[in-house]
Amino acid sequence: MKKGNDQKRDQVQRVITELAAIGEDITYEQAEAMMDSMQQLVTLVINQYFRKSLLRENTSSTNI
Repeated sequence: MKKGNDQKRDQVQRVITELAAIGEDITYEQAEAMMDSMQQLVTLVINQYFRKSLLRENTSSTNI
């Protein structure tokens, strides 16, 4: 099983390869920053989902 750094390196390399296939050149650092930004965005969305879910749950339980 690969370690975290190896997995991240492989993911960044896949991003570079896939973008190169459609004619986009990107450096390793740019791809890494893009993946970090995407990860932060996904984390924010998940947190927002659970916050809204908890708010709905709390609201519905107080309406009973």
